[in-house]
Amino acid sequence: MHHPKLSWQGHAYFDSNEGDEAISVPFTEWDWSRAAMKDGSTAVIYDVRQKSGVERLIAMRFKPDGSVEPFEAPARQALKKTGWRIQLGTYPSQKTAMQAWTKLAAANKKSTKGLHPTIGKFGSNYRLQVGPFPTRDEARDGCKTLEIGKNGCFALNID
Repeated sequence: MHHPKLSWQGHAYFDSNEGDEAISVPFTEWDWSRAAMKDGSTAVIYDVRQKSGVERLIAMRFKPDGSVEPFEAPARQALKKTGWRIQLGTYPSQKTAMQAWTKLAAANKKSTKGLHPTIGKFGSNYRLQVGPFPTRDEARDGCKTLEIGKNGCFALNID
């Protein structure tokens, strides 16, 4: 790299997705991993599941000399699905945070069914979060339904 005057030493990663449509249009899932191997090569695995039902697993090893070779990827592992919470506000005490949740839950019984409050210390205040939601989209929908206070509402990954 000569212009601008930049340099890089060590490991790096560059990714680019280009095409005529968003990557979410043809795929239901797209996972990948990259690992530095003991021999100095880099292993990359792409696990693609298309909406059409086609599944494709690509496993390639990039060697220090620049050569590339496929390898047999390890078997897929079932992992626990990620959970989500929403943060509804920040309060001066645990008591006021719980009072806010109690009032909100009473006014929105259908929307709050199955949700549980988590109150955590944040500086001198307390954050009110509720969940679990199975997906980020469901957590965001929960924000639209349950937003209270002046701080807004946002989704948080709990894993």
